[in-house]
Amino acid sequence: VVAPKLSGVQWIYAGTAWTWFEPIRLDDRFHVDARLVKQEIKHGRRFPRWVLQTGKIKYINQWDRIAGTAIGRCARTPRGDDLISSNKPKPEQESSGPHRYTADEIEDIESQVLAESRRGSDVLYWDDVEPGDEVPQVVRGPLSVIDIMAWYSGQQGATHYGGVHGDAIRYRQRHKDYHINKQTGAKESAGRGHLETATGQDVGMGGAYDIGPQRIAWAQHMMTNWIGDHGFLHALDVSVRKPNLVGDTIWWKGKVVGKEMRNGYGVVDVVVRATNQNESMSADGTATVILPTRDGGPINFPIPSPLT
Repeated sequence: VVAPKLSGVQWIYAGTAWTWFEPIRLDDRFHVDARLVKQEIKHGRRFPRWVLQTGKIKYINQWDRIAGTAIGRCARTPRGDDLISSNKPKPEQESSGPHRYTADEIEDIESQVLAESRRGSDVLYWDDVEPGDEVPQVVRGPLSVIDIMAWYSGQQGATHYGGVHGDAIRYRQRHKDYHINKQTGAKESAGRGHLETATGQDVGMGGAYDIGPQRIAWAQHMMTNWIGDHGFLHALDVSVRKPNLVGDTIWWKGKVVGKEMRNGYGVVDVVVRATNQNESMSADGTATVILPTRDGGPINFPIPSPLT
């Protein structure tokens, strides 16, 4: 995400369009080029006035090849008193608390989570895929604070919020990017809304909520489970549509909408969609995968140009 700071304004991850041209291998090294390419004032239902920031990132490996690109979208929205004064409460902000499941519902969700399969070394050939085919679902939830902490621990830590202790103080002095804890008066990262219901409500999300890339990573799991070790996830473009709150369960599903040979590669296009336990759409987008063909053999890397 490329999202220059705006003092006192909340930032909400909105989605990313990734394109990969070759696998990332152990010990690969990258030079990263990140630029803000667009900043637009928007008007909408949840926030009368907000800003959409779009940035492009290139990942250039040690061979001086672009291994992948990411076009990230970030919404900058009011928070705290500014949110209250600029907007009437919306359903997300009036959350009545986490969803309550029956014991049978929990048992059913757990069985679906455990039923997740991985193709592994079993080859999926382009020749055997047809439009209308369903991609086996991936189920995640009910979301817990521990799930969110595990993502932070393994992926980004507190980096996006300036770090901790002295690093965090220096960061807040530079950017004026903080949330006042109403109980202690201390300056804290607004990112605590991912872990705490009150702060999540204060930034307009309705409660403690997941990290957007975490949710999209589950779509990546779904796609790579399906294509196996011999397929290649070439592109994934997902938009996050609404908060995924603690207690929510997400069902990621995909459907093949097209296949063709492009520049000698067997390409398959898929629509992906995530819904929650209330059947509300949580995120949606598209994926493009490259599969080996029976006549052409394995995939040749790097992919010379986007095939989307």
